Amino acid sequence: MRTLFYILLLAYTGITAIQAGEIHSDHIHHSDHQAPSSKWMHGYQLGYSHIASNNDHMSDDSGMSLGLHAMRPIKADRFKDRLFIAAGIHTTFTEEKHVGAMIGIMYQINDNTILSVMPGIMWMKHSTNHSNMDMKMGMGMKMVQEKSKWESEYGTHIEISHKIRLFNHLLNPIIGWMSSDSHDQYTFGLNFHF
Repeated sequence: MRTLFYILLLAYTGITAIQAGEIHSDHIHHSDHQAPSSKWMHGYQLGYSHIASNNDHMSDDSGMSLGLHAMRPIKADRFKDRLFIAAGIHTTFTEEKHVGAMIGIMYQINDNTILSVMPGIMWMKHSTNHSNMDMKMGMGMKMVQEKSKWESEYGTHIEISHKIRLFNHLLNPIIGWMSSDSHDQYTFGLNFHF
């Protein structure tokens, strides 16, 4: 079922990217450059994440990632429509569940590049609660595992995105890094705005 979900999401993303590229290309050639809207803009991110554990609390893992974003320009002359307030939620489809929610700022470095810094909370549910494993002695050793619970911790998410044109289509690849006490997460993906 999960594989079917990934295939459908990837197909939808590909079709949407092609259509958006054609619309954006047509828009560029037929209109003047306009300042960003003061309304909320929305988007999603599809990518691949690698999670590197910082201790024995969890194991390294990797898988598909999905994020939803909302952003709005901060209207002030000193920012020249280049600073945005943003919020997002991300999930990584790995063996152990990982979800993050964050609020922060995005700064448009130039017409094609945006840097985001977003502090937030990470929630994790590990398949075993590694910190509460108990050893029982008897005829042999037996490990008794406590049922896993959701855990949370602070994490900082930093991301850079850069618009590129490939075969007359506009793409918005990203490279992201999230750091918390228990792990670091590295993501490569694409942003899509609507």
